Amino acid sequence: MNEELKLTEQAQQTLLKAMKWLQFFAVLSAIAAGMIIIAAIIFCIVSFINGGPSFLFVSLLYLVLGAVYFYPVKKTFDLISNTRLAIRQNDPDQLELAAGNFHTILKYCGILTIAIVVLYLLAFIAIAATGFNPWVEW
Repeated sequence: MNEELKLTEQAQQTLLKAMKWLQFFAVLSAIAAGMIIIAAIIFCIVSFINGGPSFLFVSLLYLVLGAVYFYPVKKTFDLISNTRLAIRQNDPDQLELAAGNFHTILKYCGILTIAIVVLYLLAFIAIAATGFNPWVEW
């Protein structure tokens, strides 16, 4: 592809508007990731105060979830800044970086979705294999 891609003024304005909304969602996601990590710290403190590992597993799980959630949020902020720079400076290299960030976000979310679906399938198989019956009284 030797032809250079050129964005119309309308396309540029639409991308800038989309970046405003994407930034809104990125800020909400960053707040959610922060709250997950704060909850992990609170669970860890409660676990040590109670003297048992009751909340320690939950704390570690929340830390992992916070870390998993943080990466796409960071890439989203990178996408926003690269797109804005590309449009303001008319820089195709910045647009290429933005496209790479967009691809990374989608790939990460796709892989994460596949992993979650596999975990659900494994859980379903394990439940079916053990003969779990929710209507049997314990």
